[in-house]
Amino acid sequence: CMKGTRQELLQDLCEWGLNSKNTLAWIYGIAGTGKSAVAVTLAERFRSMQHQITLALTFHCVKGQETSNLSLLVPTICFQLANVCPGYKKALINLFNKDQSLIGSGIPLREQFKLLLNASLFQGLRKKKIAIIIDGLDEWGTESDQKALVRRMASLTCQVQQLRIIITSRP
Repeated sequence: CMKGTRQELLQDLCEWGLNSKNTLAWIYGIAGTGKSAVAVTLAERFRSMQHQITLALTFHCVKGQETSNLSLLVPTICFQLANVCPGYKKALINLFNKDQSLIGSGIPLREQFKLLLNASLFQGLRKKKIAIIIDGLDEWGTESDQKALVRRMASLTCQVQQLRIIITSRP
């Protein structure tokens, strides 16, 4: 965001990230309304609040580019969560050691959700909040893929209360 703009929205989102019982936020609007600017600035804010909240990932989906590839989002989320959550990393490694087929590509999206973003893998998380920002979800996959992702992330955050998911998209 341009310096000095959207301060109230950004402050509300930071407060939400730290204190809300709601774990998923959706920022939506028509093209050009500044959703991506808010996502980028919010990521900067979260980075400056490292002692209170950890920004695990900012993923910017852009249609026609690599980030719109259906097979990249879930593994990227998992990789970044593993970088900031030692217990999740250990559980994920154990899962891969038990089933080598999970290491390859081509795993259907629903199976990726079920296996890799499973609440049972998040044992022993600290109380610190962990944020994931997915910008431009409407430019990733199909509408049914988008709905499946939102449902899975909502379900996951209900079970893993430390996670905060911020999604931006067109309505």
